Amino acid sequence: IGEYTLLGAKLVGDNGLVISVEPDHDTVKSLKENIILNDFKNCLVLEKAVGEKVETKSWYKESEEGVCGYLDPCVVNKELKKHSEIEVTTIDEIILSKNLNLVNLLKIDVEGFEYEVLLGCNDALKKNKIKKIIIEIHSEFLKSKGTNEDLIYMFLKEHGFKIKKIQEIPSKQTSNIIAIKN
Repeated sequence: IGEYTLLGAKLVGDNGLVISVEPDHDTVKSLKENIILNDFKNCLVLEKAVGEKVETKSWYKESEEGVCGYLDPCVVNKELKKHSEIEVTTIDEIILSKNLNLVNLLKIDVEGFEYEVLLGCNDALKKNKIKKIIIEIHSEFLKSKGTNEDLIYMFLKEHGFKIKKIQEIPSKQTSNIIAIKN
C-alpha cells in the first residue's frame, strides 16, 4: 500500500514533498507504516477524501473489510453499504493550508469522482499552480452518474492542459490520462 507515495517520495528527494490523501483508515495506517519502514521524511498523509468542496460526506463500501470506497452510492454493478462519514477536502484547500506555490504532479484515482476533484482545484488551475495531472478515469462510474470522460477533457483543455491517453483497460472500463500544462 502506497506504491505511488513511496515512488514519489524517492523521486522528489529531501527537497520535495509528497502529500497523499486517503479516506480509508486501514489503508492510511498501512501507508504510514510503509513510509516509516522506508524511512521517508518527505511524506504527509491526510485521512480524508478529496472532492469539489470542503464538507462531510457518506463513505460507501462493498464490504466492511473492503479497501475500495466510494463517495457516491450510485456505482454501477456494485452493492454498496454506507460505511461511515468522512471529511472531504479540496485540492485548493490543501494547497492553501500547506502554503504550496507549485504542484509538479497531481495524481487522481478516485473511483468515479474525478470531475468533482478537478472542480475542487479550480483556483489552483486558474493560478497555474498545477503543472501535470495523471487521472485514472472510470468511465462506467461516470456514466452511472450521468457524466462522461468528455467533460473531464473539456475542463482540462479550458484550463490550458494538453491531454494524452497513456493507458486504456477496456475490461475495467478505465483509462489513464496525463494532462500537461501548455
